[in-house]
Amino acid sequence: MLIPILEVAREGYDLNTCEDIHKNIDSTKNTIKEYLTFTGTLSAGISNYNPHVDLNHNLGWYPLVEGYFKLSTESFYRTIPYMYRWEVTGVYHKIEVGKKHLDVDNIRVQLRTDDWRAVGETVSIDYIIIVNLISDTDAWY
Repeated sequence: MLIPILEVAREGYDLNTCEDIHKNIDSTKNTIKEYLTFTGTLSAGISNYNPHVDLNHNLGWYPLVEGYFKLSTESFYRTIPYMYRWEVTGVYHKIEVGKKHLDVDNIRVQLRTDDWRAVGETVSIDYIIIVNLISDTDAWY
């Protein structure tokens, strides 16, 4: 039998006597479960400098969503949301990557850039979006 390191009971329940289903956190249990993972690439250029993709999880509620991205030329991921700014000869540029719930079934991932790209020049990101279920709000019992 595992000894819990951390336990939190829901409001109105005694932690020492309540059943596991009435605990928000129990370190002996897996309290966050990965439900669905989306991966893909977004590219921005002179004619489309704010591309987005809508992802459907079809759960009917707002789940916990994690997002990560990397520039296609890089090897490491950053957390979404993120803004990258730089300066070239006194002119500032930026890339923003964001995510949001559109409704109870859909998430939007958006790449936003300045309209500074030359014809034929693009920037691309690879994204990972993880939809999680949480034990105290999303039933899997």
